[in-house]
Amino acid sequence: MIETVIEILEKAKNDIVANIQSAGITASGRTERSFRVEQYNGGVMLVAGGEDTAPIGTLEIGRAGGNVPQNFTDIILGWMHEKGITEDPIPYKREPSEKWQPVYTPEERGEYKKAYFIAKKIKEKGTERNENQRNDIYSSVIPDVLEDIKKVVFDYAVNAIKIN
Repeated sequence: MIETVIEILEKAKNDIVANIQSAGITASGRTERSFRVEQYNGGVMLVAGGEDTAPIGTLEIGRAGGNVPQNFTDIILGWMHEKGITEDPIPYKREPSEKWQPVYTPEERGEYKKAYFIAKKIKEKGTERNENQRNDIYSSVIPDVLEDIKKVVFDYAVNAIKIN
């Protein structure tokens, strides 16, 4: 029975990853790679996530406006790099000298400015996905998984009763 449940959960994992990819919401791919089927104390579960992944709920419902991590602009900058999003450089008006050297390159200034405004918009209004919530990433997979597992458990129970 456990082997069958593992197969069902592996299929669910693959379906969810395929849904993420077909929806075009992959950034780095870490979230998709974090999905795994784990056995524990005679049971089995599909888990996902970790320290460096997006919260799984945001895959479907996005992120509401409000509190953000302290380094949110840097997180957005990393996301921009992973997605290949660039911005026009912002040149310095001042020339470097012995008394003053720029901290960032013009390219970094442009990217950081864009990251700042993206982070600010998300903090204030949330993400676009939050406004247009979907249910086709994992919610569409769960009902079939539950049905399949119920059937397996029911069949196992019926067979166990027949044997005894």
